[in-house]
Parts: sequence; C-alpha cells; structure tokens
Amino acid sequence: MGHPSRSHRGIIGTTSFHLEHWPWPGRTTTPPTPDAVEIGSTWLAHSAQRTGVNREAKLLLLDYAFTDWQVHRVRFRTDVRNTRSRRAIESLGATLDGILRADFSDPDATVRDSAYYSILATEWPALRASLVTA
Repeated sequence: MGHPSRSHRGIIGTTSFHLEHWPWPGRTTTPPTPDAVEIGSTWLAHSAQRTGVNREAKLLLLDYAFTDWQVHRVRFRTDVRNTRSRRAIESLGATLDGILRADFSDPDATVRDSAYYSILATEWPALRASLVTA
C-alpha cells in the first residue's frame, strides 16, 4: 500500500468500527473481541477525497478486524443513492448483500434505503492479496 496520507497535515476525516457481539449458546459474558463489525460513519475533508486515503484507512481497518479480532464478517452500509460510496465499497471487493428499504432517517428528515455490503473472513485473504498489490 502506498502512503497518500503523508501529504496531508492535521485531521482529514474519520471512520469507525461498530462492534457486534453475537448471542452464542452458552455465552454469559461479553468477549473482549467482536464477532463481526460494521465499518462506517466515514467523513473526509474535501481535500482528502479521491486521494486514496479512504481506501488505505479501510484496508487497515479490514486487516485489523480480520487478523487481530478474527471477526466472521465486516459489513458496510450506505445510502442506496450514494453511487460514489457504493463504488468505493465495491472496489474493496465487498459483496452486495441487498437493499434494506426505509432503513434509516437522514438528517433532512427523509427516509432512506440502505445498500448493505459485506466481506467474510473466508474471503479476506484473497481480497487482501489483490488489494495490496493493486
């Protein structure tokens, strides 16, 4: 992976994990690592958009989730109308799981449909290899 973020100074955006702990039979306490995660709540300064920074950040988060936490799935969710975000998610190799209608309220008080994507742990090694060499 290159280092497009080196040309930026200061805060250029944010993205985060949303953790899922599944109710496994016999589990009585919350484990220290999640079973699955969603990567989202991403915001980038205009100056950081289309620089590769978001892709690099997502690759680091994916690698951490699958390698360190050993999650079963990483999910992405975006507004179905956000074609730029959907193409970026697809460029990571994520599979479209489906469209959930009337999924979320937007800040402008409209109701949006969400496109859900995922990458499974079994898919990650091959995806990682192709993304790192790309």
